[in-house]
Amino acid sequence: MSNNRIEKFDHIGSLKDANQLQELALDGNPIFHLKGYFEFCISTCPNLKHLDLRKITPEMREAGGLKGADGKGKIGDDKGDTMSTEISPDKQPTGVLSS
Repeated sequence: MSNNRIEKFDHIGSLKDANQLQELALDGNPIFHLKGYFEFCISTCPNLKHLDLRKITPEMREAGGLKGADGKGKIGDDKGDTMSTEISPDKQPTGVLSS
């Protein structure tokens, strides 16, 4: 779905029904640069193994705030505040590509 002028999360909301989707490439679309893009994709498609040709690791899921150390909910501090889940595609962890 790369380079298709997808601009809003609403435009790809139906991906939630693709339970078996493991690879998704949306690079080249305006949505790729929106705040929360990474988190939206991995929460909408929890079975994704690759997003935009990058392997999704457990560390990336945790960095996105999708699960804490206990495997439940968002990562938070001892005051109950949750960390920001805003990771732009160019700020995601590096060294996660597999060949």
